[in-house]
Amino acid sequence: METEGYMFMMIVRPPELIEELLASMMEAGVSGVTLFDTRGISKASFHRTVSEFSIAAVMSSLFTSEKPETKVLMVLVETRELVDELCRRADAIVKAMDKPDSGIHFVLPVTHLRGLQE
Repeated sequence: METEGYMFMMIVRPPELIEELLASMMEAGVSGVTLFDTRGISKASFHRTVSEFSIAAVMSSLFTSEKPETKVLMVLVETRELVDELCRRADAIVKAMDKPDSGIHFVLPVTHLRGLQE
């Protein structure tokens, strides 16, 4: 049966917070979390690096680094109440979401959601 829901996504910085975030989300009642190791580049660091080196060096560093700078966390949920709880928990753990390099989180509506297990 298809239903509708929400996708909570969070770019976690610093990645050391991931264990605490995962434990808190599981405690809140999510049935599973998908994690991605990622590397990103901000506009400011892109321009600084380009002026110091070359665009080829910038692109090369994105693909050759051994350690990811961030983690992306993705959770599918069916209720708005659980989304609100995840947002509260993420804000409480990160504590400074409005500061640069602290990560971000956002929520997208999902249609045709199938296969979500409790």
